[in-house]
Amino acid sequence: MQQEKLYTVAEYARIRGVDRTTVYRWIKTEEIETTKERGKLRIVVQEDLPDEDVAEAVADESQVVALLREQVREKDERIKALLERQGKLDETIRQQNESIQQQNAIVMQMTRNTETAQKLLEHHETPFFRRLFKRRKSGEIVE
Repeated sequence: MQQEKLYTVAEYARIRGVDRTTVYRWIKTEEIETTKERGKLRIVVQEDLPDEDVAEAVADESQVVALLREQVREKDERIKALLERQGKLDETIRQQNESIQQQNAIVMQMTRNTETAQKLLEHHETPFFRRLFKRRKSGEIVE
């Protein structure tokens, strides 16, 4: 005596490895037997559907889950590597900014030194004897 098993459309589609619309098409063309249980459509399966198919479907699902987990792990590793790389780039940029600030400070100091030297040169353009014997205005006290 064969025992009947009842499956939902989604369960049957998963076991057979097809889309639910395909199962509904099979129901419409009466390729598979159905019944209603508590107002819901159930697919009647005789023992003709070996448990191996169910086990195979479950194994296929576990393989898919394992594959997806592996892909997630690989993505996590890539993200981690990219974050490390970004950290290194941020450190390089910080060092370059510090170097630029130091160079700017050196340029500013050199500019000040150049301005001071230019003032000294301008002061020395007047011959020393004219600076020494320059005419004084009347009433000016010479020290």
